[in-house]
Amino acid sequence: MEMAAAHVRPHPRAPRVSTLKEALSCSLRKTRHAFQDSLLKAVNEQTITRNLMKRIGCLWAAVLAGPIGYSTQAATPGYAEVRSIKHGSAEYSEDDTTWKPLTIGLRLGSGQSVKTDAQASVDLFLEANGPAVRLCPGTVLRLTTLTVDRVGQDTVIQTELALPQGRILGQVKEVLAASKYEVATPKGVFGIRGPTRYDLSANGKAVVSEGNSDHTAHGGERLNSGANRSKP
Repeated sequence: MEMAAAHVRPHPRAPRVSTLKEALSCSLRKTRHAFQDSLLKAVNEQTITRNLMKRIGCLWAAVLAGPIGYSTQAATPGYAEVRSIKHGSAEYSEDDTTWKPLTIGLRLGSGQSVKTDAQASVDLFLEANGPAVRLCPGTVLRLTTLTVDRVGQDTVIQTELALPQGRILGQVKEVLAASKYEVATPKGVFGIRGPTRYDLSANGKAVVSEGNSDHTAHGGERLNSGANRSKP
């Protein structure tokens, strides 16, 4: 009796070494390319972010700087130079307590005061902050604030004086709308609004021979005076 021949399934051959190397090399190339693409993308994003931040920084700096042609620097301190002392003596002080002899050529600044005796008169030159103020006999004048700010082609001044006693004669040149020129008296605040020559006393009496001024008395009432007008 014949026996059927057994069917033997052939064993699959092991993959060749070269095929494994090719597969591994292909996988490494794909991984490297993916890593390079990811790195390039990250670099590009950082570059874009950095450029954007630079632009934002420049824009913010421009906003802080304000309109072109306008200065952002701090205002320059002004001064009052003693030009003359006549018919008596005068003194100055930094604290209104200790007084020293006033001399011609001395430059005074914000926060200092000047006083004249019963016979003396003193001429002060304030340059951009004035230009001129004369102290009559028996006067006390405090230079509260004197600053000058160059804004493009314009000059913005802050001139704040206090007249607790006596009488002063002043000359003021053109004052910009952004500027301030004021003299405080026990009766109110005297403000200059243009080229002006004025005669002001601590009792509130003011004579304006040129230009215009404002006067705010105690109680908030504001009085205006024009050229060649006197205010009690």
